Amino acid sequence: MKAFGMISVDSDLKTRSQSRIFYGWYILTASFIILFFGSGAIFSVGVMFKPVISELGWSRGTFSIAFFLNMAVYALSLIIAGKVYDRYGPKWLIVISSILFSSGFIGVFFISAFWQYLALYGVVSAAGMGGITVPIFAAILSKWFEKYRDRSVYYCSIGHHACGSSGVEGILFSSWYDSACHQYFPGFFHPKG
Repeated sequence: MKAFGMISVDSDLKTRSQSRIFYGWYILTASFIILFFGSGAIFSVGVMFKPVISELGWSRGTFSIAFFLNMAVYALSLIIAGKVYDRYGPKWLIVISSILFSSGFIGVFFISAFWQYLALYGVVSAAGMGGITVPIFAAILSKWFEKYRDRSVYYCSIGHHACGSSGVEGILFSSWYDSACHQYFPGFFHPKG
């Protein structure tokens, strides 16, 4: 319908809505990226195992205690994250979990004693892991996608598995570790004299 030589409002709105990208795809992309880098950090423990125990003088058993604590706190944080998600929604859960997870891993860079590693990696980063894992993002995506719900969750979970199973975490995190520790802080981990 034309009114005064213009296209009607109805057809203009239809054209706009057809040209916009569905917002769920943005949610899916953000979920993929968070899971990709989060799993890269989680799986980097295997890559960092030998360099960390050799530089800090820890035994394999000592290092494994921290990994066990991390997995135990992570399991508990999944339960807590589920309850927080149900009560308050995903926005603040993901923000707070990302901050905890990131600060735990960043803090590990500055440790000098094993108890600090237990606190930062074993507790802080593990507490954040519960809010940035596949079950949380699957619940979020299931609300955005009705017809292709299973595919959206599948594409999202590829982010979690792509980094860990492809060896990308070794490329990302071992090169970062080497450059950060040895180039920017020479003598910090290997004191001279």
